[in-house]
Amino acid sequence: MKTLIVDDQYEDKAKIIASVLNRIGESDITLVASAKDALRLMKTVKFDLLILDLQIPDEVGQDASLTGGKNLLEFVEINVGILGHPD
Repeated sequence: MKTLIVDDQYEDKAKIIASVLNRIGESDITLVASAKDALRLMKTVKFDLLILDLQIPDEVGQDASLTGGKNLLEFVEINVGILGHPD
């Protein structure tokens, strides 16, 4: 499955998500840090899954999914922090 992960915290959440996907056998993963880069890529590459941070600085993540993700098999929104602990 061809997966695109869009997250401005590239070094943190995106790499952890990619690592988890690799462990379950997904290896065709592309990481980008902005909605602009994601939209540009989605014009030429068909992704099966988009994992998207909703709070991307250059564009609201949800807008990117609506404008560029029309041909996606599945769309996952990341709207909670997966790093850190409330303690």
